[in-house]
Amino acid sequence: MIKEITKAKGGLRPAHQPHRPNAVKNPAFKTICQRDTPIFNVLWDMKKRGLSYDIIRNVDKALSALSQRCDLQDPEFVKTTIAQHESEGYKRNLAYAYDTYAKFYGIEWKKPIYWQPRKVPRIPLEKNIEAIISSACIKTATASAISKDTGLRPIEILSLKLKQIDL
Repeated sequence: MIKEITKAKGGLRPAHQPHRPNAVKNPAFKTICQRDTPIFNVLWDMKKRGLSYDIIRNVDKALSALSQRCDLQDPEFVKTTIAQHESEGYKRNLAYAYDTYAKFYGIEWKKPIYWQPRKVPRIPLEKNIEAIISSACIKTATASAISKDTGLRPIEILSLKLKQIDL
């Protein structure tokens, strides 16, 4: 993955990529960044502030998606466009990206708060655990049985000494 980005005549591009006059395609961003466009200026400001490459890439994707669906200068329309999406996590990412854009250009807007619900972990059934233990080799079966009965993690089982086990 390309980690270093430079500002060149053509726009935002990887440091080793040759110059192309008006637009450059950054393979990490998957978009074409024109020099001196509103989104490019926000991304370049983020780069100057030392933000992570991954954050800049995510903001680029989110702002590009928003700019295709609405006018970025109208915060209320942007808010309704963001609210139309299904996933709370995606809404949160879009809101963060537009908040960065709005702060850069001095646009007044109140950022909506979206909470991504926690996923409930999938706990395997007792019979499935027993089937795995019975089909494993003796060393793995012993470690798995100890883990199942005591709740110890694998690293804790590895550090056990024989005298610590009460038989």
